[in-house]
Amino acid sequence: MPATSLPGPSGSVPQAVPDVPGARVDEQRSESLKAHVAKLCQLQHTRFPGAQPVSFTKASLDLLLTEDFWVCEKSDGQRVLVLIAWNKFAHRQEVFLIDRKNIYREQSRALFFPHFEKPRGKPEDRIVQDIGSRWKALHETVLDGELVWDTLKDGRRKLRLLLFDALVIDGQNMASRTLEKRYGRLQAYVYKPFVDFMRENPQRARDMDFEIFVKTMDLGYGIQAVLKDRIPRLEHGNDGLIFTCITSGYTCGTDSKIIKWKPPYENTIDFKLRLRFPPDLAVDPRGNVPDLSAKPFFALDQFVGRERGSTSDGYEYFDWLHVEDDEWEQMKASGQQFDDVVVEVSWDLKGGPLSADGEPTPGWRLHRVRDDKHDGNHHTIVQKIITSIEDGVEEDELVGAEQEMRRAWKSEERTRIRKAGLVQSRTEAPSRPEAPAGRRMGPGPPMRGVPPPGLKR
Repeated sequence: MPATSLPGPSGSVPQAVPDVPGARVDEQRSESLKAHVAKLCQLQHTRFPGAQPVSFTKASLDLLLTEDFWVCEKSDGQRVLVLIAWNKFAHRQEVFLIDRKNIYREQSRALFFPHFEKPRGKPEDRIVQDIGSRWKALHETVLDGELVWDTLKDGRRKLRLLLFDALVIDGQNMASRTLEKRYGRLQAYVYKPFVDFMRENPQRARDMDFEIFVKTMDLGYGIQAVLKDRIPRLEHGNDGLIFTCITSGYTCGTDSKIIKWKPPYENTIDFKLRLRFPPDLAVDPRGNVPDLSAKPFFALDQFVGRERGSTSDGYEYFDWLHVEDDEWEQMKASGQQFDDVVVEVSWDLKGGPLSADGEPTPGWRLHRVRDDKHDGNHHTIVQKIITSIEDGVEEDELVGAEQEMRRAWKSEERTRIRKAGLVQSRTEAPSRPEAPAGRRMGPGPPMRGVPPPGLKR
């Protein structure tokens, strides 16, 4: 089941982060597929190879002025990679969705990606016999995208896969190509043949578990159009904006040239939530037995990494989550596990407990449970997100930079780089001086120290 309900677009019913469809691949086959993907992506590891964005800060504005970016809405969905492979023993194409936990799920046979070239009529050309010799199968392909629930005007929900990048197409590694070229290949070599095939095979299209589209990209200085035009017309939930440098290659892992923006105090962090209960002194006066009927302390632990051979689980205490009494009752009634799970939380200036004089205080608030993640954010990422909260960019400031971004985009030097299709070196965002005192909208996180003594798990 999806973890939690999330706000949908204006006027729609609440959305949910979709589960990844398909049959989970067994461990032995999964390891083989991971090794295959690592080879295709030219990696020395078998971890999830998808690129990960960084949070937006004041310095990110400078980067948008010095390099060319595309901007799109950041969907509130489930990140997946798509592996398109050819099973030479069964003589058929196989398609897998890979989630952030690096779990592979095989998709329905109705889903088929044809090759962009016409078949030459030889068996080794991967012609799929059950759909005729017109169609040759695409293979050795890894795509990047996200699953979303779209709510239609009549209230029906549609599961859709939005593709936005390509790591490998037909065995050709695309990581060294610019985003502009990767996106163009995705459109011409993958999506157009797919649409043509489904148009000629409508029954297959109806039998698919989800629809497929390519996500719309706008020029980096089209911020206002995305915020005021595209996002209000979305049929799925939105979580801000994503800026991606169009002259950069694809980075497997954290990419400083992919920047996620949202209003500073809507930034979220993933922690491991651990419930710590007070002792039940009536049962054990020594305090060794937890009182599981009491409201617990909601500890937020940050991931610091695991050392080989260590007995530590790689987490340390960071702060605590504020949960109202009625919210705790709802959590218990839901039947969902909340202890020892990854949760996404946000810093709310009025989200903490009331002060002695009845005024709200700041605090961390639960956004959703992250069933799609093994671990919370690494402590280095936590600090970067906190910086983006304290040193973030408001919407009016972002929109106000549009004209300067437009002038920079149209400069002769930037035009030359785009036309040449050059991949620019991976420079970090220019540094800015510290924000002036008093700019923050309230105290920044974290706000409290160690948890109260005597609590039990």
